[in-house]
Amino acid sequence: MQARDIAISPVVIIDAAQNVHAAAELMERHLVGCLVVTECLGSDRVPVGMLTDRDICVAVAHDLMAGTRSIRSIMSRRLVTCRQETPLENILEMMRANHVRRLPVVDEGGALAGILTASDVLNALSELIRRAGEVALTEPALRDRLTATQIACDGLASPVP
Repeated sequence: MQARDIAISPVVIIDAAQNVHAAAELMERHLVGCLVVTECLGSDRVPVGMLTDRDICVAVAHDLMAGTRSIRSIMSRRLVTCRQETPLENILEMMRANHVRRLPVVDEGGALAGILTASDVLNALSELIRRAGEVALTEPALRDRLTATQIACDGLASPVP
């Protein structure tokens, strides 16, 4: 499974020149806890930062008039991204090593293609585990053992004549 298989798209984005108030309204309208901050590169939107609801809370805690500040002044600039081809196990390692719960997904040109959250990754892993369980139950040797066990159990439950 690769990033492209589980990434959410379209992504709620904002320009770095927008203000904190506009970002908060956008988060509320789309029911998201983060925005990918992008810039135009030709016809593509390229991620340059991340803005979380926590970033906004911290800004307001320090300055009650923070709503008028630019996104650029409070966004996280240390952005960790992954490519669409990145395998699930590498995504997990990237999140763990960089202490992030969200990864913008970019195409080969660096344009924003989606976003992955820790919840998306956990859901994908749960689906893989479910599929693995189905495979295990269809394996003939395991199925035969389960059938033999069921017959033995049924025999124990039957009255002896």
